[in-house]
Amino acid sequence: MSINALPRKNKTPSAHIIPQIFAALAGGAIIFFLLSGAFTFAFNFYYSGRIYPGVSTAGNDLSGLTVDQAALLLSQQIAYPLNGRIVFQEGGSNWAVAPHELGFVFDAQSSARAAYETGRKGGPLARLLGQARAWRSGINLAPLMIYDERVAYGVDLFQVVESKLVGYADIP
Repeated sequence: MSINALPRKNKTPSAHIIPQIFAALAGGAIIFFLLSGAFTFAFNFYYSGRIYPGVSTAGNDLSGLTVDQAALLLSQQIAYPLNGRIVFQEGGSNWAVAPHELGFVFDAQSSARAAYETGRKGGPLARLLGQARAWRSGINLAPLMIYDERVAYGVDLFQVVESKLVGYADIP
């Protein structure tokens, strides 16, 4: 009995490896985009109607709150228009006036709405980058104020300042 060996074709390994590399890269890219899309969808679904993590206003963390909950928290925490002071200076004299006396009031609802819209405005890439930035390093928004000109124009600033100076200085 004799065994006849067929001649073997000499195939170089590089002929088969290049398509395998492309297939592995394409498969990896497809898996990456599918997992990224699934994570993004799940994240947005979980935070539907709620403020994204890492978003705060005037140092008050609003992560996971609804707009109404955030507005309530902010209205309880931010008291600048009532307790803050705006200081006027003339020469060597200083006069402090509460912001609400000049028509400045804090708008908690608009501040909460601005926090909710963080990561929800712009195109898909802008939204994704906003969400990632808030989650990674946090975004602290400034509180939004309303300036009511009717109050400001109805205020005689000189009278307000003068009433605070009774007994402190002589104003002609």
